[in-house]
Amino acid sequence: MVKRGKNLRVKELIEDIDEYDGDDPLFPWIKCVKWVQEAFPPGGECSGLLVIYEQCVRKFWHSDRYKDDLRYLKFTKGKWFILLKAEHCADAEVIYKFLEVNDIGRTLGLYYRDFGLHMEFKGKVKTANEIFNLGISRNAKPVEKLNDAYKKFIVRTMRRIKTVDDEPKENDLPSRSFGTVLSRGDNTNET
Repeated sequence: MVKRGKNLRVKELIEDIDEYDGDDPLFPWIKCVKWVQEAFPPGGECSGLLVIYEQCVRKFWHSDRYKDDLRYLKFTKGKWFILLKAEHCADAEVIYKFLEVNDIGRTLGLYYRDFGLHMEFKGKVKTANEIFNLGISRNAKPVEKLNDAYKKFIVRTMRRIKTVDDEPKENDLPSRSFGTVLSRGDNTNET
C-alpha cells in the first residue's frame, strides 16, 4: 500500500511538471527529484528516478539559461544534478563528455573537479591533470575551491609516484658503492 501511494505521488509530481507555467521550469523537476530521493531508498529501481533525471536532462540541455545554473548541475548534499545519473552509468566518462560537448557547466569548478577526480580514480592521471588545468585556465567558479582540489590531486599523485619509487624492484640486486674497500678475504686478485 505504501509503494502504491508513493507511485501515485510521483505521478502527481510529474503532472505538476507538465502543468507548470511559472518563471522557472526547472523548479518542479527539482521538487520531484528531491521527493523521490527522500521517499525511495538509494538505488531503488521502482522509484523511476533514473528516468526522471534523463527526461530533465533532455528537457534543458539545449537551454542557455540552465547551462551554467548550479541547480541544474548541483543537487542535494553537494552532488551534481546531472551527474547523479553517472553513478548508475557503467562509465561516467560518457556523462562528462556529454556535458563538455554541450557546454554544460563550462564555467563551474565542480565540473572540472569531479571530472578530474573521476579520471584520477580510473588511473588516467595525465588526463585528470589536463582537466584540472583547463578549469583553472577558464577561471571556473569558485576557482579557489578548484585550485584547492588540484593541489590535493598533485599531492596524491606525488605520493603515489614516491611510493612506486620506494618499492624494491624484482631485478634489484644488492650493490656496492663505487670506491668501497673490499676486505682481504673478498679480494681474489691478490698477487
